[in-house]
Amino acid sequence: RIAGERFGLLAGLYVALPPIFLSYVQLSSHGENVALTFGTVVLAAGTALLDGRTTSRARAVAWAILGLAGGLGWWGTQMMGMFLVAAALALVVARPRVLREPGPYVALGLFALAGLPFWVWNVQHEWSTFWHLLTWGDNGSPELSTRIGNVAGALVATLRDYYWDGHAVKLPAPVSRVGAAVVVLVYLPAVLLAAGHVGTWAWRLWRRQRPWQEPLDLVVLAFWLTVAAHLATWFGTSGVLRYSMTFYATLPVLCAVLLARVARLGRLGGAVAVALALLLLGYDALTHVYFVRDAEGMPRRPVDAAIARLEALGIRACYADSRIAQVIAFESRERVVCADYEGYRNFAFLQAVDAVEDPGAVAIVTHRVLRGPEPDAMAQSLRLLGAEVEREEVGEYVIFHHARPPDPRIRPIPPTRWSARTSWEADAARFAFDRQIWTRWTARKAGPEWFELDLGAVHRLAQVTLATGPFPGDAPVGLRVETSPDGRVWDIAGEAPDLVSGLHWWKGHPRVDGGGRVIVRMVPRPARYVRFTQTGRDRPGVLWSLSELFAYEIADAAWEPPPAARAAYREAQAEVARWMDDPGGPHPKRAPVTYEHRRAQVRWAAAFAAADRALAQVPEWEDAYHLYARILDLSGWSGVPEVALAQARADGAWPEVLRWVDLAGVYTPGFWRSGWGEARVEALARLGRDAETEAARAAASRAEADRRPARPIQVRFGSVLEFTGADFPAAVHPGERVVVRYSWRVLDRMRGDYTAFVHLHGPGRRFGHDHRMGADYGTSRWAAGERTQETLTLRIPPDAPPGPYSVTVGVWLAWSGKKLRVTEADVPYKRYEASVATLRVVPSR
Repeated sequence: RIAGERFGLLAGLYVALPPIFLSYVQLSSHGENVALTFGTVVLAAGTALLDGRTTSRARAVAWAILGLAGGLGWWGTQMMGMFLVAAALALVVARPRVLREPGPYVALGLFALAGLPFWVWNVQHEWSTFWHLLTWGDNGSPELSTRIGNVAGALVATLRDYYWDGHAVKLPAPVSRVGAAVVVLVYLPAVLLAAGHVGTWAWRLWRRQRPWQEPLDLVVLAFWLTVAAHLATWFGTSGVLRYSMTFYATLPVLCAVLLARVARLGRLGGAVAVALALLLLGYDALTHVYFVRDAEGMPRRPVDAAIARLEALGIRACYADSRIAQVIAFESRERVVCADYEGYRNFAFLQAVDAVEDPGAVAIVTHRVLRGPEPDAMAQSLRLLGAEVEREEVGEYVIFHHARPPDPRIRPIPPTRWSARTSWEADAARFAFDRQIWTRWTARKAGPEWFELDLGAVHRLAQVTLATGPFPGDAPVGLRVETSPDGRVWDIAGEAPDLVSGLHWWKGHPRVDGGGRVIVRMVPRPARYVRFTQTGRDRPGVLWSLSELFAYEIADAAWEPPPAARAAYREAQAEVARWMDDPGGPHPKRAPVTYEHRRAQVRWAAAFAAADRALAQVPEWEDAYHLYARILDLSGWSGVPEVALAQARADGAWPEVLRWVDLAGVYTPGFWRSGWGEARVEALARLGRDAETEAARAAASRAEADRRPARPIQVRFGSVLEFTGADFPAAVHPGERVVVRYSWRVLDRMRGDYTAFVHLHGPGRRFGHDHRMGADYGTSRWAAGERTQETLTLRIPPDAPPGPYSVTVGVWLAWSGKKLRVTEADVPYKRYEASVATLRVVPSR
């Protein structure tokens, strides 16, 4: 349509014999392949509709093809977006009268019909695809030059000898130079042709013509929209080669158009065009030849040997990283059912593996290149777990199988006499064994931090467990565990420089989950003291957490929780398993924005209630704490009790409401809100505890009265917030720290977390104090109608001159600089601040 039949044939030959990248990736990267295939068909249909020579019958066919290809492609991958947008824009601008014809509406209907599964799925899943596209990913760098370099670098690599990330064909130097020549003599001019065509659009606009008029406009527009999509998203700027595949819907056409224009420059131009075409196709052919030669010595399907070995060992189920598990399950045609550790890729597979009763039929598979984790790290962690395990190596695959668990005859040691010393945050050490999984002791992962536990007496110690609770990412990177009977002579009980957290026993075989706990089994020894040393390093700011410690001693028989506790545990476990009730639903790790879809599948009140019953009956049951921590994690526990309180209230988990009300006052001692008392009253009433309800209602009324400011005032900020008073001392001395209180009333829900600025204006001096209102419980979470009070410490500068200081208050969003305007006040005010008090600074004695 654009360059004529001969050069259309050239574009077809280029697609038939493309860069080795395209041949390789079409076999291994299906989403991008869908975008390339259907995107090309959409452009072809759009080109036919823009060509004035197209007959009316052919136009009808083109509209139908456009709609069907667009719908099928959009269902497969949203990387189709730029081709659909290009076709729609070019057709509407170049042929505005088409909107009066039935063709566009037929195409739109076919688009919706062909993509119907996509639309049905999104209706059922809260439009998760669109939220995911809007919120997921980072473009990698704020610098445009860096983004351009990443996009261009990945594209050029695919045009030459790279066929996968970090993998290129080994070419002789002369052939490699031919590749460089192809980039400079063919691809670069083709891109410059597209750039020059933008100038044509500008010239047409200058002359008040439509910028897009012909088929070439559509292809160039699609090319630049592809560039824009790559520059604007993480996918394009990540440097991952397969995302460059969508460029190949327009590049063959641009190259053919370039060579067609060269051929029109007389005989010499024709000869040059033929030479460049042969150079282009010849280079692609050579890369394929050398690729085949390189690949001849490689195993065609390395996974086949691993599958054969698994079957020979009697293994019919396994756990592995998702990239390993998918391949084993698929290529074995599910003769070996392999699940990723958390079941996010295929929850039904995880359920199937978990259901296997024969521990000898279940293995853990790792890979030296794909890791997830490193095989040696898995081996170290299995030893730490006390597993005697057999190990098979098949190429890069490492299989851990037929693990034998340690002696089960152990019982928990109650923490009634425990105490601790630590290298960091010693005051919080008690939180590591207070039997409240939501509290924790933390340290940095920046070197050898240690936690030393005193069991209060010598025990025949056999096992310890470190639980990270609802903070699974806070497991140690590396760990050394030492024991001592007297605190002077220490023995190493277990050590793993590279640790796999979440490893535990399940039906007689090891299993990994995302809970973050670390179990250390040791040869029984007399011990009173246990020292845990975190030996690894992690990213700055990442913490090592101990939410709860458990210790076990040798017993005559294996300890078991009572039947009622086990029943409650199974009930809570079944309820939280609803999290994955939709196995084909949004992937919660890859698409975090779809978390609410998963959350809505669980009855959280029932899950918490069952877990609470299990914990109440058996305070030393490690598994019950682990399950409760998982429920907290999946329900959205952030470590902020106020947030948990609001969530538990919305879920109707009333015992948890009482728990978080008590904890909120401990965590935020300088912040009070009337909602605490209201939440306590509501929870007690819902639980049917009438006498306690009346007492709580009276206590809430007293608290409300006690929190009234000594000098009530009224300052309205916008339509959302009212300042109701400030309590300041009558006089202060320079350098003194004084306690002040600010009282607020919420008029309406606020979308942002506001900061209050407090300015003190005195004789020749001005100073201030800004603070985020509500601390961790920002104003976006404050409920309409409730009252709050903040208690803060204000430092008077040592050189503050004596005299009266006017105190003014304002409210603003720190991230945007937007201030709330004062709309009403019974004190002097300006546009964005009001004078709420006078503070007198008196000379020090």
